[in-house]
Amino acid sequence: MSARFAWRFWTDVRNWDDPPAQFMLDGPFADGSRGTTVLPGQAPSRWCIRDVRSGRSATIEMELDGATLGFEWYFTPLADRKTKLTQRLVLSGEQASRYADQVRAAFGPNLPAGMARVAAAMVRAEVDGTGTASSVEVRRARPTDVEEIAAAHLDSIRSIGSLYYPPVIVSDWGARIKGDLYVNAMACGEVFYLAIGQLGDQPEVLGFSSHRIDGQDHRTAVYVKGKAARRGIGSALFRSAEAAAIGAGATSLHVDASLAAIEFYEANGFDEVGRGEHRLASGRSMACVFMRKNLPRGV
Repeated sequence: MSARFAWRFWTDVRNWDDPPAQFMLDGPFADGSRGTTVLPGQAPSRWCIRDVRSGRSATIEMELDGATLGFEWYFTPLADRKTKLTQRLVLSGEQASRYADQVRAAFGPNLPAGMARVAAAMVRAEVDGTGTASSVEVRRARPTDVEEIAAAHLDSIRSIGSLYYPPVIVSDWGARIKGDLYVNAMACGEVFYLAIGQLGDQPEVLGFSSHRIDGQDHRTAVYVKGKAARRGIGSALFRSAEAAAIGAGATSLHVDASLAAIEFYEANGFDEVGRGEHRLASGRSMACVFMRKNLPRGV
């Protein structure tokens, strides 16, 4: 595989496949961006990206008590479109010696096999065209993004929702979709994630997901534009919302799914727990399905 493809694949955190760990990056893959690793039964681990040399190397840095653990990655182009991948673990700081044996035990035996899995995944993605880092980015939304969120939401309702609901319901469903809806939601603690990619002439917001806490329940929602459906973009968005929920201590996620979204949520691990109606602002009722996904406990 080419070094360029390897770099793009690796810097897309959605491609970090190391179950049961889940990874979330808050921002672009750039110096200073922060991320979270969630493992069942453990507190979330925070890390930061350092020393990015685009296409060549970067360091994932974790702060310990009195020490720093760095995961240095290098991408070296070779002949015939081959690439040498190198990962170097660096433990530094006044208390580094306290962690040396622990780091060796945790990473030493598994590092070669882990690197082999990463390389194999890169090769498969380049061959079958499933690598998405070059086309779609998932990041946390900001208040300045709310109009793009609204546009994606309306597109999803009109292009996908219209296949399952009559025009009058579709019209009422989208009537309150405006940017201030998401500004207010963010102010109340709801977190949104965007998928940004280029399926036409220009990059655009292709969809969004969200996580919020409603009383005792953690809730989510995922919407993608019609042209972005069935491309894995919705699932990538959901993984970010799910990781946020786990990081916030959730043991389950709930969603009131539209009829258009049942299959999507089932594919992402949700089970139906009931059927009912959602009351729209107009007063009309919209059929929906109540769904829940159980998450790892003890996080």
